[in-house]
Amino acid sequence: MFKPVYWLPSKPDQAVNWERVIPEEGTIVNASLTDGSLELNISPAISVFAHHHGKRLAASVYFEIAARYAEKVDGRVVQRATVVGCKAGESPQELIIAQYPELPMNFERICNGFRETLLEGCGSAEHGIESPHEQVREKPAHGAEGNPYIDWQRLRSA
Repeated sequence: MFKPVYWLPSKPDQAVNWERVIPEEGTIVNASLTDGSLELNISPAISVFAHHHGKRLAASVYFEIAARYAEKVDGRVVQRATVVGCKAGESPQELIIAQYPELPMNFERICNGFRETLLEGCGSAEHGIESPHEQVREKPAHGAEGNPYIDWQRLRSA
C-alpha cells in the first residue's frame, strides 16, 4: 500500500509524494505528482545494470501503477533508461512503453534490465530476451545517475 509522505505546505490536505516500502527487496517505490505528471522511481537508485536484479516486486509495482494510471487518464508511460545495457549510446534514453488508448502497455518496450528481472524464472531465453548483463558487469556505467523513472503526461486534444 502506498502511504503519503509529503504534503504541499500551502495545501496541507493535499499529498504530493507517496511511497511503498518493499521490505523483501529492501526497496521503496516512490510516487510524486509534479507539473501535471505522476513520476515513479525506485530507491535505492538503479545506477548499473546489475541493480535491476533482485527488484522484481518493486518493478512489478512500478509498472502496474504506471499502466493503471496512464490507462485511466489516456496518458503516456515513458521510462527514462539511464544505465548501460538499457539505453542506446551514452545519453539517457526515453522509452515510450505505452500511450493510451492507442498503444497499451507492453513489456517488450521496457528496458532490458527490468524485462530480464520480470521474466526471471520464466525462461528468459524462451521469450527471446538477450541479456547484456555479463557485458555490463565488466563495464559499469560512468556518469549514470539516479533512477530510471516513469513520467505520465496527460494527452491533450488537438
